[in-house]
Amino acid sequence: MLFNLSNDLEEALRFSRFDDQHLLSTISHHTFVLDEETWPTAEHCYQAQKYSNHQAYRDRIAKAGSAQEAHKLGNRWWPLKRGDFKHVRRVLMTRACYCKAQQNPEVAAFLLATGDQKLMETSIYDHYWGIGRDHRGLNMLGEVWMDVRRRLRERQAEMANGQE
Repeated sequence: MLFNLSNDLEEALRFSRFDDQHLLSTISHHTFVLDEETWPTAEHCYQAQKYSNHQAYRDRIAKAGSAQEAHKLGNRWWPLKRGDFKHVRRVLMTRACYCKAQQNPEVAAFLLATGDQKLMETSIYDHYWGIGRDHRGLNMLGEVWMDVRRRLRERQAEMANGQE
C-alpha cells in the first residue's frame, strides 16, 4: 500500500486557528486571565509572551485591537523575541488554551463533547501548528487542545472524587 490513511484523520474534528467563530480558534473572543493579566484572545496572550523580555513591545501586542493584529505584531521584530521561544512555544500556547477553556464554560463544554476525537488545525501553510498541505505537519495546536481536554477530564474526575 502506497499510502496508509488512518480513520482518525478522516474522522477528526477540523478547525482553523484563524476562524474567529470556532471555539478552538486562538482568535475567538473568549477573555481569560493568565498571570494576573486579562487577555481578549489566546492569540493576544501567545504572541505577547514571545516578547517577555521587551515589555513595551509586549504591551503593544497585548493591547492590539484585534487578534489578527496581535498575530501580525507577534510575527515581526524577531530580534526582540525571547531566546528560548522555540523551546517554550507549545507550553505558552497550552497555558493560553487551558485558561481559555477553564474560564469559558462554553469552550470547555465543546472541547469535552469531542470525546476522544482527534483534533486537527487545518492550516496548509503552518507545518508546526497545523497539518500542512501534505497532512504531515505536526498539528501542534490540535495536540495542545487534546492535552487541554485530557487535563479538563482529570480535573472533573478530581472534583467528582472530592479531591479539590
